[in-house]
Amino acid sequence: MDANSGKPWSEMDIADLTYSLAIGNSFADVASMLCRDIAEVRKKARELGLVERPRRVVPRATPIPRSPAR
Repeated sequence: MDANSGKPWSEMDIADLTYSLAIGNSFADVASMLCRDIAEVRKKARELGLVERPRRVVPRATPIPRSPAR
């Protein structure tokens, strides 16, 4: 059991949950940050109409090889 599991949700907890999911964090990430169980985070998100959105993976640009310095 995590430190905050079972405790009431503060306004700050709800704001953190909302923002974290909006920027693409997973339920597991948010649960870890808020010190709550994943099931509890999922339940609260469902109550608030929030969904987990996978973070977009943007491929890194391939570095351009540099010529040796002259």
